[in-house]
Amino acid sequence: MTKEGKEVGKCGAEETVLTKVIAAVRVALRDPAVYIEATTHLQDIHGFDSLFVATLIEEAEQSVGTELLAEFIVPETFLTPRTLASAFLDSEASQWKGTAGQ
Repeated sequence: MTKEGKEVGKCGAEETVLTKVIAAVRVALRDPAVYIEATTHLQDIHGFDSLFVATLIEEAEQSVGTELLAEFIVPETFLTPRTLASAFLDSEASQWKGTAGQ
């Protein structure tokens, strides 16, 4: 695969994870019709609290199929759906690296 092919593949994976994270935000809010985009500031959403964050993590982990490592559970991760999706991709990469030599 060419360098360009890898970039396209990575972008596709990022968009897929982002789509799943946005869906998880809607589930955590219990409002499937709420308008959420990649740059929506999650902390500005009515109902953003610790219970929302816990529900969001659980829903996103199930949807994405990757555990969000503890090191990524920091306030900066929950700024926007894009930052959360990026944390899931980084978490997945960290987990993959940890099992690569086994």
